[in-house]
Amino acid sequence: MTQDLFAAALQQAVDIARQAPSSHNCQPWSLHYDADARCGRLAIDRRRALQSLPSLEREMLMSCGIFFEYLSALLNCAGSPLAWRWENGPTHLLSFAPAAPAAPDRAAHRQLAQLIGERHTARAAYQPTPINEAQRMQLQTLFDGTASSLSIAGDERARRRVAQLTARHAALDFSDRQAWRETYQYIRFNERQPTDDGFHLHHLFGPVSPAFKRFFQVAFHPRLSRLATGLRLPALYGARAGATRRGRPAIPGAVSERRKCRAPVRHPACGLGVCGSRCNTGVGDCIRSAFWCNTPRRVASSQQPWRSALPRCFLPASATCNNGAAQRPDAVGKAF
Repeated sequence: MTQDLFAAALQQAVDIARQAPSSHNCQPWSLHYDADARCGRLAIDRRRALQSLPSLEREMLMSCGIFFEYLSALLNCAGSPLAWRWENGPTHLLSFAPAAPAAPDRAAHRQLAQLIGERHTARAAYQPTPINEAQRMQLQTLFDGTASSLSIAGDERARRRVAQLTARHAALDFSDRQAWRETYQYIRFNERQPTDDGFHLHHLFGPVSPAFKRFFQVAFHPRLSRLATGLRLPALYGARAGATRRGRPAIPGAVSERRKCRAPVRHPACGLGVCGSRCNTGVGDCIRSAFWCNTPRRVASSQQPWRSALPRCFLPASATCNNGAAQRPDAVGKAF
């Protein structure tokens, strides 16, 4: 009976945690739980993972780390915690199993689920509202006693340099054929059509007209990449992406060190820990490095709620889980 309760709690947590942020919102995680063996595994779904650039592998790890942190926090609030072990094997990142049940905190669970559901991707221009000293101090306290440090730059020179950096590298992204082909497949041009992943153009450039969307869809199609480069369109729209960064009131940045944290960094609203006791290696390290991406957001248009792609099943036959039990080759695992 307890086993069934954990499986039900896990399914509910996955339905919420699958809205976690990921690069291009490609949702690259794969989760499998075997109710008979009472163990599960988290892996990178290579069918969805971005791989055009070497740096994207770390982004895939960060995405899986944030997803699993959401999952773990939701299960803790539901009174069905899990124990996990970082393995970084050829087929999976970590294994997990049910831990001893605890008293649920339904209010915390409801608040956390709501925050995750309100997540959205916003790379457009920020509102020009200044950050006051009290807000600066509140941000700084999040990093006290951790392996991360915070810096905030609010002068015009810093904003201009970030805008130039964004414009230059956005132009490179638009012009690199392999990287752009991978990016383009996750752009959704119809805000009224429900989607399981990806993002819209207004997430990159702010409000855009229907004519702009149609032009962008055709002019930047991967098959026309040479024509777009010849017309210098990548540089033009790279500059537009950079301009959205220049109007922000301040530029926060977090720098992490690869060492043991003395205290976890927690989200100021929900208390979600983004740096756990194992943050020196593996998923915890990825979660800590992705702190600024861990704020709950929703990837959606204003017209349609966004539904993330369901994590896919991935568990090879006769694999050994962290509780020492081996899955039977003919066993059918429960996939979430």
